[in-house]
Amino acid sequence: MHSNHVSGLLAEQFVAQHLEALGATVLAQRWRCAAGEIDLVVRLEEYLCFVEVKARGRVNLDSNGLEAINWRKRQRLCRAANLFLLKNPHLNGLGCRFDVALVRKNSRSGPQLLAYLSGAFVEE
Repeated sequence: MHSNHVSGLLAEQFVAQHLEALGATVLAQRWRCAAGEIDLVVRLEEYLCFVEVKARGRVNLDSNGLEAINWRKRQRLCRAANLFLLKNPHLNGLGCRFDVALVRKNSRSGPQLLAYLSGAFVEE
């Protein structure tokens, strides 16, 4: 398994644990469909949050992963979220939002949450 893939999995697990500590319920992790993949789907209070996790090392050129959430990525996430809701109609009453978690990979002390952006973008 490639080291970036492993560090991405660790970052997703780290964010999932962080959100659970805040009272969230993780409904899906690495949910895949024809439109793509959603890193985490969590229920936090009255919201259904579709969370994109970006893990980067100390030196990076894309604002700790934020610039990787471009228009095309947002479109794929929105399509995947719509398919998730079609397969889980019992969740349709919740408000939906797209969140982004920026994580720094650190081999010595473990992952570090740099930022958690609630409602980072809206469906276009």
